[in-house]
Amino acid sequence: MTRDAGRRATPQNGWQLAHRLLRQLFPAVHRELETWRAAADRIGDPTLRALAISSLSHKRFHCEGGAALAAPQAGAMAATLVPLITAYQTLVDYLDSVGDRSGSTDPEEARTLHAWALWALQPSTDGSEHGPSNAHARGDEGYLRALVLACHEGLALLPHYPQVRARVLALAQQYCELQVSKHGPAQVRRKDLEDWALAQPTFGMRWNEVAAAAGSTLGIFVLFEAASHVRWDAGRAEQVLACYVPWMGAVHILLDYLVDREEDEIGGDLSLLAGYHDADETFERLQHLVTRARSALQLVSVAAAGDAGFHRMILDGLLALYLADPKIGRQPRVRRVAMKLLRAAPWRVRIFWLGCRLYRGDRMSMQTPDGGISSERG
Repeated sequence: MTRDAGRRATPQNGWQLAHRLLRQLFPAVHRELETWRAAADRIGDPTLRALAISSLSHKRFHCEGGAALAAPQAGAMAATLVPLITAYQTLVDYLDSVGDRSGSTDPEEARTLHAWALWALQPSTDGSEHGPSNAHARGDEGYLRALVLACHEGLALLPHYPQVRARVLALAQQYCELQVSKHGPAQVRRKDLEDWALAQPTFGMRWNEVAAAAGSTLGIFVLFEAASHVRWDAGRAEQVLACYVPWMGAVHILLDYLVDREEDEIGGDLSLLAGYHDADETFERLQHLVTRARSALQLVSVAAAGDAGFHRMILDGLLALYLADPKIGRQPRVRRVAMKLLRAAPWRVRIFWLGCRLYRGDRMSMQTPDGGISSERG
């Protein structure tokens, strides 16, 4: 391990975090995505190639958001975490795209497809891994296998991955089971998903919120970061993880569904917002989950104030990033929920929100949190 592999660089405030993201981490993510785009361009099957390229183009901010969790690390370990997080997020986004567009409702086919997400987290020491059936990799010119091997290379460099491996695999297994339930026959899909979700630990949440928490990769990335420390602290890792699983993970995915609400309706896709009757209930439940996440962060502060402060910024940034999505401005029902969430949030979320709108290039007129109208930027 190099001398600076475990050097800490935890941002102490929003400006430091924004600077680190914009000047260091996001450019590193973009370099990684350029490499994967070149690999996607070489995919022989035109449908798979289009899905890979679309996923890389339209889900870039998933990788950016995941990479934000690498911000506490500096030097060589940050240079390990960013490619690892980018490769894994690119993998699961691609698998999700393939699953959505395959047209198959066969649970076994979905299970085989998403087995790649599990294999990516299980590097062997002798290099003898063969992975799942290669049926889903035919015609991809080694794209899936390259993503998996990139994950294996990154995990091998984490000093304490063996300590978190079982927990990571449990989260990934839950994610894969969710994907299987989501892609069943349309007539029983919601019932199957409800039954699956309510069979999991619910933490007092509704079925759709349990499913949302299972669909987030943030908990996995938190464990990657915890495993990157030179000095292993199991208690700290579990306290931080308890903020993300289930609370911040549920907020993460439900905000994603909020942004894509009209697209899901048009495409006939099952939305996890279907668990709510109207916009008021959507706001109330999302705000409840945000409140629970903030309460969990208060518990972390007892043992690690710096960790709590950083992860509080991540929660604020998560709200700001999704609520600044340009698609919200084109959906009146969604916009009302977004504005209520912004009004209920601390002032720093609104500052992040303005910064995210600038970063994401939103050119749509959109109501501001105080009820005014923002102008288009030229």
